This record gives sequence, C-alpha cells and structure tokens, in this order.
Amino acid sequence: MLLLWLIQSILTYSLAMNLATDAFDKGLLDSVFSIFSCINFANGKISADIPPVAIAMLKENIKDKVYYRVSDENGNFIAGDAILPPPKITRRKYLGVKSAHFKMGNVMGNQARIAQVAFANPQKIDCYIFIQVAETLASRNQVADEIIISIVLPQFIMLVLFLLIVRFGVDRGLVPLELVRNAVAKRTAFDLSPIAEPGAPIEVKPLVKAINNLLQQLNNDIQSQKRFVANAAHQLRTPVAGLKTQAELALRINKQDDLKHNLELIKTSATRASRLINQLLSLAKAEPRVMTEDELHTIDFNLIIKDVCTEFVQLALSRNIDFGFENASETAFIKANKVAIHELVANLIENALIYTQNSGKVTVKVDVNKNLTKSDQAQAVLVVEDNGPGIALDERDKVFERFYRILGTKSSGSGLGLAIVKEIVKTYNGKIFLESGDNSTGLKVIVKFPLISR
Repeated sequence: MLLLWLIQSILTYSLAMNLATDAFDKGLLDSVFSIFSCINFANGKISADIPPVAIAMLKENIKDKVYYRVSDENGNFIAGDAILPPPKITRRKYLGVKSAHFKMGNVMGNQARIAQVAFANPQKIDCYIFIQVAETLASRNQVADEIIISIVLPQFIMLVLFLLIVRFGVDRGLVPLELVRNAVAKRTAFDLSPIAEPGAPIEVKPLVKAINNLLQQLNNDIQSQKRFVANAAHQLRTPVAGLKTQAELALRINKQDDLKHNLELIKTSATRASRLINQLLSLAKAEPRVMTEDELHTIDFNLIIKDVCTEFVQLALSRNIDFGFENASETAFIKANKVAIHELVANLIENALIYTQNSGKVTVKVDVNKNLTKSDQAQAVLVVEDNGPGIALDERDKVFERFYRILGTKSSGSGLGLAIVKEIVKTYNGKIFLESGDNSTGLKVIVKFPLISR
C-alpha cells in the first residue's frame, strides 16, 4: 500500500504540475500577444510602443520577476530587457509557424520559464520578429508545494490511519485463530481429541474442521495399529509356543522315529510362523502412504498376472484343480509398485487354490474396461473366480479385516491375505469387489486399477 501510495503521489503530482504549468504558460502567452499588439511596423522599422501602464501590469508580480524581449529575425535586440537571452533561431522551425515554444532558461542566475513566439513581419516577406516573455518559478514552486500539502499529505495521513485500523482489525480478527493455535500447541502426542469448533469465526471453521478430520484419521490409524500389534502378538504367540513345546519334547525323546515325527511338527510350525511373519511384513509394506516416483512403475498387468499364475501351477496340480488363465485381448498398463501388485495377485490366487476343494476349478482373467462415462477413467480388471464354498453375503465385508477367519474353515491360514489385498488396492487408487461365482457357486474377486497409456 505504501508503494501504491508513492506511485499515486508521483502520478498525481505530475498531472497537477502539468495542469498548473499549462495555466502559467497560457498567462505567459497572453503577455506575448499583448506585447505584439503594441509593436509598430512603420517605414521598414520595428518599434515597441508599450504604454508604461501595460509594462507595469506585465511586471507587477509579488513573487516572480517578469522579463520580456523583442528581437528581429536575426535575434538582434529591439525592445524590452536585454538581459533576457536572445532567441535561438532555427528558420526552418519558425517559418510559417505561429505557435508558441516554451523552454526553461536562466535569467540573472534564476531559473525561469520562457515563452517565445515568432510573428510574421507584414512589411517583409518571409521575415519574422521574435517576442519572448520570461517568468521566474516562485509561483510555480508554491503551487507544487500546495499540491503536495493539499493532496499527497492528506492521502498519506489517511493511509497511516487505514494501516492502523487494518492492524487493529487483523489483530482482533486473529484472536480466535490464536486460540486455535494455542489449543493445538498444548496438545501432547497422545491427545487426539477434536478441537472445539464453537466460538471460531466462519473463516476459521473450515481449518478447525480439517484439523479435526486429520486428528480423527490419525486416531483411527493409531487404534488400528494397536489392534494390529495386539493381534499379531497373539497370532505369533501360538506358533512360537508350539515350537518351544515341540522342541522340549524332542529333547526328551530317545527313539529315532518319535524324534523324526517331532521334527516334522517343528518344521510345520516353523513354516506357519514364517508365513505369518512374511504376511505381517507384507501388510506393513502395504499400508497406504504417499508413494515416490521411484517406487512407481508402469506395469504390464497381463504379464505380471501370467507370471504369478505360473508360480502356482504346482499347487494346482497337487490338488487336481483345473487352473486356467485368460489373457486380456489388448495391453493393460497400470502405474504401481511391481512387488506390491505381485503380492496382491499371489494372495488372491493362493486363497482361491487353498479354499477350493480338490478337483475344483479356479480361473484367472485379465480384462480392459473402457466403456465408461467421460468422468471415469478406463480400468484394468483382474478377476479371480473359483467354484469353492464361497463367502456368505454377511461375511464379505469382514473378511478384509486383519486376522479374521470364517468359522468352520478347514484350511489353515492367518486371515491376513485379503487384508493385504485391500491395503494394496487402496494405495494405488483401485477398487475391489466380492461376488458369487457363476451359477451362484464359489467366489468371484474383482480388482480394478486405473488404466494408463504407455
């Protein structure tokens, strides 16, 4: 605002001075024409017969000194004040031109404004006389001072008052925001309760609401992590305790066959514990977070799913399951982390193969969905379908919870597979659906990710 005031003051001062200068110059020009009216052209001679009263009126100025000079076409002095510098004559400039020319000059050591006009000599063709009237700048400077005092100074005072009012208003208006800041600053790392919204101004309420939403999300994440740690500890306690018990029994056994049997049990428990730990690590990696460009890759959805299917061929053969893979008819590229997508697909296929009965059927399909509205993005679609026992409607939301297992399930597992899948889907802006398979038997898992062009 100070900068704008300075610019405005300069422009205002410049405009006002131009107007004042025009007014003063017009007065000088009137004096020039008054003097010209007193010029005599007789017998080839030029004389200035100016009455003393006219000269007195011309030079009567309390603040400024006024000078005049009449010169011939060569600049020679005819009448007036000889101390006034002779006109600068440029014939090309003045011939045929009757307009006034103004300039700044120095008269008797004082700055002055000089008006100069060329008048045609009626007795000689292409001959001119020059009349000059000069006035010192005291009146003009006084006008400039009055402009500054009457325009610029009041504006500056108003600006200062306005700034003080704004400062007061901002300080007063920020009091509620200061209260919010203090409320946040006093919080400990364990206090995630919402900030009180009543009393906050309308402009601050969106900020308070956003902070409360963030606190709620943090609280939910912390509670989720606490449940996860508690469940993980509980899940790990069982296989570790089993390993310890079986190892103690093995130390007491002397028979080779019994020892071998106990070692097999230890191996099974260790395998389960290892799988559980790996799944816990996978779940920790799958937690939604901000991904850097180095972690994201352009992935061929067809190729990665085909590779994962190849890894589970032996498991399918061991259970005599009809295991098939149907490739998409066109390329399907997504932006994600390759290891995470591999983990997602592996969990879905492994679950399907484990929970489907022997001699069952598991089919993995990849498709591209482009028949969407303009507001939706094309999608790469993964479908894993089996003809196993399926999942009841009231259980489909629960199976995504960590360590949740459907009662009566004969197959062993930790209940982390679909939880891992859900977190990976959420991280890469995907969607997952559970539906019944064909003929209302089995389970169909559908995963969709935004499709990109390579």
